[in-house]
Amino acid sequence: MLWTERHVTKLVETPPFSVEEVTLFDPNSQSVLDHKYYRLQAPSWVNIFALDQNRKAILVRQPRVGMMAMTLEVPGGGIDDSEDPLEAAKRELEEETGYRAGKIISLGSISPNPAIMKNRLHMYLATECFIPEKREHHPDAMERIEIVLMDIETLDDRINKGLFENALGAFTVLKALRYQDI
Repeated sequence: MLWTERHVTKLVETPPFSVEEVTLFDPNSQSVLDHKYYRLQAPSWVNIFALDQNRKAILVRQPRVGMMAMTLEVPGGGIDDSEDPLEAAKRELEEETGYRAGKIISLGSISPNPAIMKNRLHMYLATECFIPEKREHHPDAMERIEIVLMDIETLDDRINKGLFENALGAFTVLKALRYQDI
């Protein structure tokens, strides 16, 4: 890394993120940079592209305050403190959809926006998903989630037409569709 943090000031703290002002030191010029940088500090999260036993995509439609609209997305959510991303993916899948994965594999992780964020998005492909006899995880009190089952053959076209609003969710779908065995 070219720079090092000299000073970090938390300007705003609210769930699910905080805003930090960051003062940087440049070792090449041996000086503190005049420009202030701002960073969103947010938890890392998981996205899960899930397929049921009939190879139907298990998606969620839910209201989003940013757009003030219902959006079609993959299941996902925040990783709890000291929780493994794989365990978070299993938990979030069941919380949001009621399904559990028969098999689950990592599709990798990515920075949502390295210019202003430090967190990571961990992506998973869950196959052979089923509804267990006894559900252990349930949606959060404020979540209003509708489950949508969809043919996977229609997803690429929906993404191209802008009918899949969440960019990182769409990226998770496109990564998952690259697997030959789904």
